[in-house]
Formats: sequence, C-alpha cells, structure tokens
Amino acid sequence: PWVQEEIELLSNEEYHKAYTYLAEKRGFKGEAIHDYEIEPKALARLIVRQKLKPLRKRIKAYRFVNIKGIYKQF
Repeated sequence: PWVQEEIELLSNEEYHKAYTYLAEKRGFKGEAIHDYEIEPKALARLIVRQKLKPLRKRIKAYRFVNIKGIYKQF
C-alpha cells in the first residue's frame, strides 16, 4: 500500500528520472527510450530500493554479523 502511495506522489521530474533509469537499464537508448513502457512492478521495486537504501547502508556500516567471530567459535 505505501509503495502505491509513493508512486502516486512522485513529481513529474522524479517519474521522468525513474522512467529514464528503468528504460536504460532495459537497454533502451536515445530516441528508443520513448518506446519503453514502464512496468508497475519495476517502478515499485525501484521505489522500495530507494527507500530502503539508507537502511541497507547502515546495516553494512555497522557490520551486525561478526563473520570472523563466528568462524573462530567453530
């Protein structure tokens, strides 16, 4: 539900950026970008990734799992 709300609240500029990014990711270039039809699932996935990016960075920075410590226990 919150993802749909975020999609609806995208400004024209944000939507255009997402559209261009997804089109280029799918291999469309130049004028062919306009032929790309955005998939709602792909846009939703992009929104979720953007919103969770700061959280992923924090988790990686704090290194919650001590791999060396776990290895030494065995």
